Amino acid sequence: MQSDTTQDEVHYLTAADVRQRLRISQRTLDRYVADDVLSAQYLPSGHRRFLAADVDALLTPEPR
Repeated sequence: MQSDTTQDEVHYLTAADVRQRLRISQRTLDRYVADDVLSAQYLPSGHRRFLAADVDALLTPEPR
């Protein structure tokens, strides 16, 4: 029996995807990474990938 891995899958976004989803500029994205607002995984090529869950968390308002 195979286990259901769909719930365990991790989804990554490119920098362009993040900028489009958050409606921010490249400079703002760079600032978010530098200020630890958003963490990035660096590929051997130097490109960055971002966890979709982390990006979605920025879109969710914090409860008051």
